[in-house]
Amino acid sequence: KARNSDLDLNSHVNNTKYCQWILDSIPYELHKGFLLEQYHINFLAEVKLDEEIVVSKDLSNSVEEQKSVFIGQGENPLKPSFVVELNYHKII
Repeated sequence: KARNSDLDLNSHVNNTKYCQWILDSIPYELHKGFLLEQYHINFLAEVKLDEEIVVSKDLSNSVEEQKSVFIGQGENPLKPSFVVELNYHKII
């Protein structure tokens, strides 16, 4: 849920908060085993105060592909708020 501290001067969620939401949705054990190489985010809709965002992982990619896609879905069921692609490699 978007909180006061998440907002920028235009009363929209600050872009760094999207990054935190994605990283917080990944189990800590995976954080320890992989090194993030690239982070791509596509902002599709504004997120405002008190809006609830559900972050889900697109399961069409596997860990072996070294890519994960996450979708942030807000109140509009027809349009996600953002889509994130993470590229990483496994730490030996």
